[in-house]
Amino acid sequence: MSDYRQHYTDENDMDTIMSEDVFFDGQVSFEKPLLIKGRMKGSISSTGDVHINKGAVVEAKIEAGRVWLQGSVKGEIKTSGKLEIP
Repeated sequence: MSDYRQHYTDENDMDTIMSEDVFFDGQVSFEKPLLIKGRMKGSISSTGDVHINKGAVVEAKIEAGRVWLQGSVKGEIKTSGKLEIP
């Protein structure tokens, strides 16, 4: 039996939001939740959660507590928790 459930990302719960019109190239390190709605290239390192919104494009190595993936990711993903792909 699967423990999958529909996940809704509430922007009010996010500490940082990378909006649709942002392109970031580099390394990001953080502890609190991050919502990516734009484009990101590089690496993401976190003990917190990473939410990749529908329409977001990420080309990065991702290491995080949990990852919710609705957008596009090219790269390696490692989590200490869950990787959720609806």
